[in-house]
Amino acid sequence: MTKENIFLRKRSKDIMLALAEKDEWYIYELALKVASTYAHIFNIVKKLQQLGLVETVKKGRKRFIKLTDKGKKLAQLIKEIDELIKS
Repeated sequence: MTKENIFLRKRSKDIMLALAEKDEWYIYELALKVASTYAHIFNIVKKLQQLGLVETVKKGRKRFIKLTDKGKKLAQLIKEIDELIKS
């Protein structure tokens, strides 16, 4: 999957918008939020991390996901585009 087409997918968009809602997410919580499986979210997050849009933070035994500065900017743009489409 190339970086050009990753955001044409609903799950990727939903993940970015959810990540923008709060500072950090546990993958399982994120999977519940976007109604998907842990494995699917894990794979998408891995790709987003490779693109420099998210980073992981380890706290105890859990890894949390959060947006990078680049990811925050992109999430804001996605939100604006989503709102334009829905209006």
